[in-house]
Amino acid sequence: MAINPSTNPTMAGRTTAPGANYPYGSSKDETAPGAGDGTPYFKGRADDIFGFQQALLNATSIVPSGNAETVVASQYLEAIVALASGLADTVTDSGAADAYVLSLPAEVLPPPALFNGLTVSFFASADSLTTAPTADLFGLGAKTIVREDGSALSAGDITTTVMTTVKYNLAGDELLLVRGAGTLAAGGGGLIRYEVFTSSGVYNKNPDATSIKLTVLGAGGGGGGSPNNNNAGAGGGAGGAAIRYLDNSAVSATKNITVGTGGSGGVSGADGTAGGTSSFGGFATATGGGGGDGNGGSGGLAGFGSGGDLNLSGQDGMSTHDGGAQEEGPSGGASVLGGGGAGTLGNGRNSGNYGGGGGGAGANNGSTAAGGAGSNGVVIIEEYA
Repeated sequence: MAINPSTNPTMAGRTTAPGANYPYGSSKDETAPGAGDGTPYFKGRADDIFGFQQALLNATSIVPSGNAETVVASQYLEAIVALASGLADTVTDSGAADAYVLSLPAEVLPPPALFNGLTVSFFASADSLTTAPTADLFGLGAKTIVREDGSALSAGDITTTVMTTVKYNLAGDELLLVRGAGTLAAGGGGLIRYEVFTSSGVYNKNPDATSIKLTVLGAGGGGGGSPNNNNAGAGGGAGGAAIRYLDNSAVSATKNITVGTGGSGGVSGADGTAGGTSSFGGFATATGGGGGDGNGGSGGLAGFGSGGDLNLSGQDGMSTHDGGAQEEGPSGGASVLGGGGAGTLGNGRNSGNYGGGGGGAGANNGSTAAGGAGSNGVVIIEEYA
């Protein structure tokens, strides 16, 4: 499914020999103009590039905008970020109790073989009933799920209501239960306390808890402003999110919490500013959304989560249209906790939901207008007995 330059007949003798830097060979120039011994560019090579680019977009359900890629607006980079943030790690179970069958969306290609450390997350179709459940990842063979110390599970360690995360261990040819009902409720109790940080601060560990759940959300970007030339400003991007479960023993007595500040809306045609990053120590991080372009242009790119069991991107801010004497500003991107600010014919509206992007300023018969502000991020900590 990918051209091998060293064996492709059209490129025979017209590439460099395979080496450490290019195991399948690399391109080379002609020795003289018209010599015909340089690497040719032909339909197969073009399709190789097109196929890769379109596979990225298809795997993340991104529709090409029709505009050329730039440093500040790249749909291919957006697709890579989405995949790296966990889109390809969350799978669907179509099996039964104790015999889980896991698959990716049809547009996302699975790995050709299991490799050490391969990690996936899923919601089980049924609770586990025995001590030796199995999971078949992508049709590559059923493997027994065990605890990280190698011991057997207990019945009910995998449930339909708690996301399960497993990691392939090559040495034991088995799947290790990284997160699941059995790892989150070792104390047998439910929620005992929660804290919501809407600004940066310090978390004090609860010694009565056995596990905690983190929800970390980056701040939204500000919407772009509109000058007096009938060009609206674009919407700000939403912040990303990271959700992670931790054993309480892994957390120190105090932990610094950073909550990103929402980006400011641009004025008189200026770009909105980016939202800030939120984090819970070094355990989970979520970047803020980008600011929307002022004076017409692209919406701010969404932020993304990292370090979580579930990492999510926000929504990009909406881009502007073709302009005109009256053009309503586009909306800011929505976060996992709600929508962004709406665009209007005047000043864009501020986002009212954590992590949402600010609305873009509208063009209204040559009047200047400001973009809406993005919302601050948030860090939510739930403690379980």
